[in-house]
Amino acid sequence: MSDRRFKDLSLPEMRGRWDEHIRQELSDAGIPEVPDAGFDWHPREECPYSLRGELLAWTFRRKWRHWCASALPAQALPTSIGARELRYWREEVRPRLPSTLHDTTFEYQIAGPSGLRRVARVIRRYGRPEASQEYVRDSEGHTLFTDLTAPSERNRWDVHIRRELEEAGIPVVTVKSQEWRPSGELPFLLVGRMLAWHLWRSGCHWLAHSKDSLSDELLPAGTRRTPGGFLRLATQEELRELAVAIRRYGAPKPSQWVSADE
Repeated sequence: MSDRRFKDLSLPEMRGRWDEHIRQELSDAGIPEVPDAGFDWHPREECPYSLRGELLAWTFRRKWRHWCASALPAQALPTSIGARELRYWREEVRPRLPSTLHDTTFEYQIAGPSGLRRVARVIRRYGRPEASQEYVRDSEGHTLFTDLTAPSERNRWDVHIRRELEEAGIPVVTVKSQEWRPSGELPFLLVGRMLAWHLWRSGCHWLAHSKDSLSDELLPAGTRRTPGGFLRLATQEELRELAVAIRRYGAPKPSQWVSADE
């Protein structure tokens, strides 16, 4: 195994040449490159690239001194496969986000070119293809929401939010600022609104609130109430059933009330 490491792109002489190195490193590993226009949201540990790599359901992003390969939990590599196929590359490839619940790994930190080539080879052989309809399910077969706090989901929050709301039949609304957003929530731009109800996405679940709440017997089975009085929805089925209950029994928005004189 080679002792080479990736070049440190934080050095002054590398300034403005980030994409040049990124393109070459991806090409050497046989990973397709795609444009990435997310300059304004790159965290400090990442160089301001305009290219990233994509292979099946995996995304490759360049840090200053290494690569990070990540995937959604539903498309992650089984931990046993990663341990077997990458055992001779342990100095260059480190699992970062193992999931003990599903026995998978969905993020790797890669320090050298030979490690990047090996990870790409393993993903081609064992990785799942992109499948937006492939979700993680619980023991009863209910669709669990993706954890949007995972690094692999950074800047993709609204993609999941729109899809989940549309599948539940809930109107999607774009918000103009963060002034209404609860402290600690994701910086999303989309929410759901139906009659007098407001719905917003948290890490692994949805929260719903209305001044005219529904009685417990009308709520989907499994729905929980938070100490603040919000409804907490953990599966896509619960979100869909809540939408049905709101349509049937929810009070309309104040602007929809009609006076007796009319």
